[in-house]
Amino acid sequence: MYKLASEKNSALSYLTTVLEDGLFIATAAYIHAKESKNSMMMEEFEKDAEFFAKPCARICKIKNGYVWEDMKQRSENCKQWLDQQKSGFHHQRFQPRYIQETEDL
Repeated sequence: MYKLASEKNSALSYLTTVLEDGLFIATAAYIHAKESKNSMMMEEFEKDAEFFAKPCARICKIKNGYVWEDMKQRSENCKQWLDQQKSGFHHQRFQPRYIQETEDL
């Protein structure tokens, strides 16, 4: 979906949303694999998470001119970030910053 959206020159906000959603799913799957002690699947989902985290950070840098610290950590050291996530993280699902910032107003 990301590839299709980028080929069609979709809005950056749409690409960011797609990438955040992909990272959310990859993170949930990584946590499940970790709890199941399935190292092979953990490696696969770590690759998937990196696939979404790195371009998301690049797009946010282009769009906003900077990258938030948590997004920077996700893109630069995805494994460490994934290992910090706990089961049930989806209850506090990370949202794109533009949503978080408008909720704070």
